[in-house]
Amino acid sequence: SRASGACVFQIKDYTDIKRILGAGQDTTSDDFYVGDYRFRILCCPNGSSEMYEGYVSVFLEYLSVRDINPISKVQMSILPGKYSKSTFSLTREEYRFKKCGDTWGWNDFISHEKLQGDPEPKQIGSKKPSKDTSADWWTNFIVRFQDGLEACR
Repeated sequence: SRASGACVFQIKDYTDIKRILGAGQDTTSDDFYVGDYRFRILCCPNGSSEMYEGYVSVFLEYLSVRDINPISKVQMSILPGKYSKSTFSLTREEYRFKKCGDTWGWNDFISHEKLQGDPEPKQIGSKKPSKDTSADWWTNFIVRFQDGLEACR
């Protein structure tokens, strides 16, 4: 059977968190469920390692211990705030979580330059920010399970 769902992870004071956390350090969402499966979002504001320091890395972590492991197509998005009404999204094709602690996502989800500066025209509104406004328009991060979450043996 298929279960579907979504989780919104709000990162407050993003600019301060980015300043505090180094490469490889993350902030996490609360745990959430899709059907009987437990997940959380991991966000590394300065990349998952030194190799990705110029990027925000985001991952979905599987937290259930079950014999039946889920497979899903996942979309992750930044939902902007006052400077834009559009979203920035990436979608991953199907992936099978095999064990508790498996992570799946992007080391290079979005570059700091794109997040803090002038995103591509299709991704920003008409008002141009005058300073680092990542804390203003990085208001919510969402993971959406597309086409449902399917149990596999």
